[in-house]
Amino acid sequence: FPRNCGVHFAHMDLVPRNIIVDGKKITGIIDWELAEFYPEYWEYARMHDPDSMTPGWDHLLRMIFPGEQREAEINALCKLESEL
Repeated sequence: FPRNCGVHFAHMDLVPRNIIVDGKKITGIIDWELAEFYPEYWEYARMHDPDSMTPGWDHLLRMIFPGEQREAEINALCKLESEL
């Protein structure tokens, strides 16, 4: 994991089941029990967790975060979680 990154307050369970949408507008985010301060890339990597994917989630993430994915961080987080 990169050591020279900032620390940010993160929701930590930002997946479709916790995002309330009305039409095309996000109207709320629920389930904040895991929220705390993490490295800036942590929540991004968690959103790409294959175990949290639902149909269309990967497509939506690619629209929101175009370009190169942070593969190293995503893979490192998945490996860490599999060993816990």
